[in-house]
Amino acid sequence: MKKDDTREVVYQEKQDRMIYNREEKIRKLEKEKKLLLKEYDKKIQALETEKENIRKASYLDKDISFQVIAYLVSQIEKVSYHYVESKITLYQTVFHRNLTYASPVAYKLAYLVQDGKETLAYEEINKRFQIKINDMDYYAGSKQLENPSEHYIQLAYFKDKDEDKIRYRYQNSIWISSNRLGWYGFDSCICDKRYSYIVDFMDEVVHYRLDQEDFNISLEEMMMLADSFIQNYKECKSSKVLTLQKK
Repeated sequence: MKKDDTREVVYQEKQDRMIYNREEKIRKLEKEKKLLLKEYDKKIQALETEKENIRKASYLDKDISFQVIAYLVSQIEKVSYHYVESKITLYQTVFHRNLTYASPVAYKLAYLVQDGKETLAYEEINKRFQIKINDMDYYAGSKQLENPSEHYIQLAYFKDKDEDKIRYRYQNSIWISSNRLGWYGFDSCICDKRYSYIVDFMDEVVHYRLDQEDFNISLEEMMMLADSFIQNYKECKSSKVLTLQKK
């Protein structure tokens, strides 16, 4: 019996050492796994951030983009334009129980105006967005956002609490709400086809921005792109004129 007991003890110690050895390896691998998981989490988070930055790349700084657009349009139209904001009131439909009614929402209208024609533009805006109480047409202003203007070039409409970022599109649907218009910013509202080239230019700006490592773009870079676009636009327009003349 004693010999058996001794053999059993020796066996047990060996077994314990082997188990302990495996447990040490497991602990080491668990530690390495945690480190790897943290590393992968960092990589995943970095990619998530990049994904958001790519998604936001189409939204440009409002004031900087308006400044560049004013330069772009001035050069193409050969008339000096500058950017202006005017306060307007638009109306959203509110539903309460079985009733609906029009509720005012304060907006700003962003537009370009020729130097010296500020008063004409302001008078046209007041006339366009003035509510005719007798007709009870509270939504007349919203409809006007879809129509080209005579004395100014409409760019966008937005609220003070909207993000200072804008995405440029042509002929967007009109949506009036007291809530924020979008997660990243608001959309332009360019409704005059004569100036649809503004959206074409901004498409090139976003395309350029997506090629940058940090997805950023400076005022200087946007102005450089504007000069290139202006040159190409004029050459293309000149080529079309020559083609028409030959016909």
